[in-house]
Amino acid sequence: MDLGQIRTSIDQVDRDLVELLNRRLDLVDKVGLYKYIEGLEIENKDRESYIKDRLINDYDLKDEAILDIFEEIFAVSKARQSKNFASYKELQEECKKKKENIILVGMPGSGKTTIGKKLAYFLNRDFIDIDELIYKENKSKPGEIIEKYGESHFRSLESDALKRVLKEQGKVIATGGGILTKDENLTYIKNPTNIVYYIDRNLEDLAIDGRPLSQGGPQVLIDLYNKRNIRYDTVCDLKIFNEDIYDTIYTIAKHYLTI
Repeated sequence: MDLGQIRTSIDQVDRDLVELLNRRLDLVDKVGLYKYIEGLEIENKDRESYIKDRLINDYDLKDEAILDIFEEIFAVSKARQSKNFASYKELQEECKKKKENIILVGMPGSGKTTIGKKLAYFLNRDFIDIDELIYKENKSKPGEIIEKYGESHFRSLESDALKRVLKEQGKVIATGGGILTKDENLTYIKNPTNIVYYIDRNLEDLAIDGRPLSQGGPQVLIDLYNKRNIRYDTVCDLKIFNEDIYDTIYTIAKHYLTI
């Protein structure tokens, strides 16, 4: 192999390294967003020690200078996360100036409650889950109420709870999957005092335990989705596909600031 061939090989390694480093930085950003939302510190000496131990004991480390390279990677990663933290903080402060409710709609099990709780924490707002409110007031879960008294009775309780909740502003509100089956609820939600986000998700990833209307097999779920999807689309200001709850939270916060 002559010098030109060697340099060509080095150039290819450099391209591969840049691609891998870009991927690593993308993951660093994801970790940083997770840390910020969960209230964790940027610095994690245990994690750095773990990575260095793996380099020494589990990988084919031909030169300890590679450890120095990783020390620089750690420093760059922390500096990047620190810069992103400042951006997240600025986003939080700007969102505090807004008063509109944030309402999450979508299929049962799409992640509205989990996202809503973490979003409310991120924005320092009160979180209200309509299903949980109904449970507290009736001592029964929505599925139990539907099975015992029928869906119509539950929908009446749901509408009443929604109207009361929407008398306030500045809340993060997670709704039940079927809340838009009643036309009046669509009117309550589609209001200038509310910003509405449709949390979409692959049907096979929906959590269906304890949700009687989602039971009955894949076709029942598909039919339910097809029936409700149009209404979710109609009422929402933004539709978000929920692949990662932290990315979803950040997307909502950024969009909320633009409305």
